[in-house]
Amino acid sequence: MKKRIPIVAFLMSFFVWGLGQIYNANLKLGFKLFFLFFANNVFFITLIPFSWPSAVQKLYAIIFAIVWFGNAVHAFKEAKKIKKVKLTKLNNIWFYIGFVVLYLILLQLIQFLVVAYYLN
Repeated sequence: MKKRIPIVAFLMSFFVWGLGQIYNANLKLGFKLFFLFFANNVFFITLIPFSWPSAVQKLYAIIFAIVWFGNAVHAFKEAKKIKKVKLTKLNNIWFYIGFVVLYLILLQLIQFLVVAYYLN
């Protein structure tokens, strides 16, 4: 049983949605937010820059920024509430690093496929 550090939860969720929630041992919400983040990035990479009008892109960016910051603030507030949490095997530094590396690899692969598609 360990106490969670709010600023760590905030930073983790700020850089990768859901990672701060996983840090807080809220795995269900953490994985949901992560997959939403991943799907959002795929959507942004593949559709928004190529086919949507500028006004829609700006509105999308504003909503995305609000949700992004709200996610990080939620992780911070939840970490402050937690006095002690029973950690799982997923709550270790190697899991967090692997999670971020996997995300970056998948995102780079999708970017490569999109660029290859549009260049042909």
